[in-house]
Amino acid sequence: MAIEDCDVFLSFRGEIRRNFTCHVSRELKRKGFQPFMDSESIKPGDEIHEIIKKAIKHSKSAIVILSDEFASSKHCLNELVLILERNRMPEYFIIPVFYYVETDDVKHRLGKFGAAFEQMKKQHKYYQVEEWITALASIGGILGKEIKEQNGLMESTIIEDILDTFEQKFYDHYPKSLQNHQLMPPTTSTTLNIVESPAAATSSRLEDTGSSSRLIEKEWKTKCKKFVRDVCVCICVFITLLIILPIISERNQKLTLYEYDSP
Repeated sequence: MAIEDCDVFLSFRGEIRRNFTCHVSRELKRKGFQPFMDSESIKPGDEIHEIIKKAIKHSKSAIVILSDEFASSKHCLNELVLILERNRMPEYFIIPVFYYVETDDVKHRLGKFGAAFEQMKKQHKYYQVEEWITALASIGGILGKEIKEQNGLMESTIIEDILDTFEQKFYDHYPKSLQNHQLMPPTTSTTLNIVESPAAATSSRLEDTGSSSRLIEKEWKTKCKKFVRDVCVCICVFITLLIILPIISERNQKLTLYEYDSP
């Protein structure tokens, strides 16, 4: 993928790379989007910082996955600053994902998230720390998706919900892309360096089958709703004609009689 074609920049801390983030990237590709994920998009010999800056600059959106250790990485915090600068563009949008962290913990730097930030800020200059604090307050104020243990939902279900929201927002912001994506067959990621057990592979296939079934069901429901709506319109028009036509006919008869009676 050329960086200039990046639909969405994935920002995350490395400890969730091989499970949650890889699955998000895979599902984005399956839906026809081009995500930028450092392990997949940066080649040996590339200048990492410059490639990431370029990718954010050319991206159309960002999914920022905020985990407990996100604020312990200056690279993640610098990415966040660049993403929020890019967010000043009217068509750009960000979906924050609060991955087992509270929104207020990110916004006000509390709990484990805040503790990680406190350790990080000791090693950097005041102006840079203030920039990060402003960025965390901003991202914490954007409505996103929260993943909590008490939700009781499987991560595959949560990812599907995130992708549904992303897809809707993307086509709202970039309506011209809808036709292009419909013409392109969904791609399957072959670059994930994940070794799955037979059970995990079977689970993955079942998830894909379930997702396809849900998409078919969603499309069928949409068509049914449209059909019912069209039928209702036709019935309303028919009833209106039944009421109006006799009135018009009676009026015409009266006009005809009036003409005959006139001297």
